[in-house]
Amino acid sequence: MANPQFPALIHGNIISVDKVVVGRTVSILNTRLNETLTSVTNELGEYLVDAANYSGAYQVGDTVIISLDDESPEMEDNINIDNARIELR
Repeated sequence: MANPQFPALIHGNIISVDKVVVGRTVSILNTRLNETLTSVTNELGEYLVDAANYSGAYQVGDTVIISLDDESPEMEDNINIDNARIELR
């Protein structure tokens, strides 16, 4: 498939039990390109990247893996990546 000529936004929220997770790095790995984009969560625990920023051409149907940094590994069991969405615009 050809490279879409519009943004593909990948976004969501990081939540730990009853509070948002602020200032943590979220990594979005495109498995076909073997390339990662990162975003830091804001004061609402939100992250946002545009798949158009991958150096290789992303394709509709590519698989991405969303993960959180390991800054506080003891918290990982209580953290959820919530409302993850990919929007083609």
